[in-house]
Amino acid sequence: GSSERQATDAAYSFVSTSKDVFINGYGPTRLFVYDIPGGTGYQKGQINAERLFDITWGEDVAPGEINGTYQIMNASSRKMLTYMGTSNVQSVTRKTSGTLQQWIVTPGYTDGDISYWFIDNASENVTTTHLNLLNNNLASGAGVICYDAGHAHNEQWYLKYAQDGYYYIINRLSNKYLYCGTATSGTEVKLMNAPADNTSLAILKRYMWRFQPIDSKAEITAPEAPTALKAKSRTASIELTWTKPSDEDLASFTILRADDKGWNTIGRNVTDSVFTDNTAIKGVEYTYKVLAVDYAGNRSKHSNEVKSSLKTANELICQIQFDDDTADKTHNHLDGSMFGTTTYSGASTMRKSGTKSLNFNGSNYMMLPYSAACQDEITICTWIRWSAGNNWQRIFDFGNSTDQYMFLGPSNGSEMRFVMKNGGDEQILGMGSKLTTNSWKHVAVTVKPGGTEGKVSVRLYVNGEKKAESDDFTIKPSDIKPSLCFVGRSMFTGDPLLNGRLDDFRIYNYALTAEEIAKVMADTGEQSADIPDDTEYTVRGDVDGDGKVNITDVVSVINTIAGKETYANADVNGDNRTDITDVVIIINIIAGTNN
Repeated sequence: GSSERQATDAAYSFVSTSKDVFINGYGPTRLFVYDIPGGTGYQKGQINAERLFDITWGEDVAPGEINGTYQIMNASSRKMLTYMGTSNVQSVTRKTSGTLQQWIVTPGYTDGDISYWFIDNASENVTTTHLNLLNNNLASGAGVICYDAGHAHNEQWYLKYAQDGYYYIINRLSNKYLYCGTATSGTEVKLMNAPADNTSLAILKRYMWRFQPIDSKAEITAPEAPTALKAKSRTASIELTWTKPSDEDLASFTILRADDKGWNTIGRNVTDSVFTDNTAIKGVEYTYKVLAVDYAGNRSKHSNEVKSSLKTANELICQIQFDDDTADKTHNHLDGSMFGTTTYSGASTMRKSGTKSLNFNGSNYMMLPYSAACQDEITICTWIRWSAGNNWQRIFDFGNSTDQYMFLGPSNGSEMRFVMKNGGDEQILGMGSKLTTNSWKHVAVTVKPGGTEGKVSVRLYVNGEKKAESDDFTIKPSDIKPSLCFVGRSMFTGDPLLNGRLDDFRIYNYALTAEEIAKVMADTGEQSADIPDDTEYTVRGDVDGDGKVNITDVVSVINTIAGKETYANADVNGDNRTDITDVVIIINIIAGTNN
């Protein structure tokens, strides 16, 4: 909420530090920014005293943000909400033409509370098209019409996600739920008291409505499930591939992932049969499954499940060259997202690696996926041509808030600093002088745990030369678990954005030595020689695709034989069948008697 008495605009950032979430259907995300409008003067024009957001997660989340033109289908009758002129709105068999069953659904920006939506019929040359509570009747069983009350409270509706792609539609004035009592075409739609906690699913469906594309069919037949799901493990991502079902109206796929906290949705509206999970964290074993979604919003059963975890090798996990984009050159797809104007330069004096650099002009910044910095041990390095400006700019700042962060800044007024904080006091490594301006410098920070009494070693390099070091830090990046990975921006909103150019921004999942940093400085091709070969897809006997052969692969083959799950790699010996011989081969591989 905001003060209804003042006219000052305000912006708020909501950060989830533990899981991906969905905010009014937007997501998956760890960060949601909302700009609250103030007004036109003191106690004037204030439209936003408060607003409610539904924050959800799990296997079954809202299919997306509601804002557009839709058909609205009842879950029980499978009939469409239909404008009937001066009569009550009805539930009618889908029409193949006309606009009587098309509804423009938009967030309702009105006075006081803007938590609601307008639902207006799309019929042309008709003004009384707002979905309306008949005669402001607040009793259960009240009628629903289309009228023009100027989007008053009786024409405002709250959309509460129910399940399986359906919503409850709740009137603001009466707090009653849109309801269709029978499956007969022509049934009048009414407003009823909210369903009870023990209401059966059959009755609940009378309260549930799906917002569908206007050219979709009124059908509830789910597509076939995806098959042959496989997982490929990397050092900072897990790639999933699967076989698409053959349904003609197939629209997209939803990606589900489970850890020790349960299942969550990590990808939606995926149109290809490949998905890279670039939010996996080292040391966690994940289980994945995939659902197919058709054009009408019906969801399939889930695919076979696969388990996987990140590889433990020391590797370059992210390289962004800024050669006309902010794409990660590694296989992990830790791509950067830019905010503000993006300008690249290929002039010889304005780049150090690849073909171009990116101008951070004091009004833009980049954000990386949150998993990029969630490491025990790390090296973060880049070329920078700093243009000076106000103090407390950031080369990078990875954290969650002004109480949890690790940042590198070119100057605090007297020196370049690397700082870590995880509650408590800041732990600071200073260079003793500012970073030189208007010339290219290579800067690198390494963080390595393993000292005595839990101490962490931190090193700061400029142009390959160690400028500062400490063995007395006690914080690792994985202690902070950053959800916000900013490049060119601070966690503190009052700090200035970076003013300068960056080139060849890299993250390694281990602490580089001075000699290795010197090699990085000399590695100026468009793609680093440090990016590992990625041609091998599976290891023989690795049935579940987690990059290793162990007892879970034996279980996966047995489940495939029993018909409980389906793994494409379960035919280990390549004889086109899955049987006990495949189990024996895996056991021998584990024992080291057969490779």
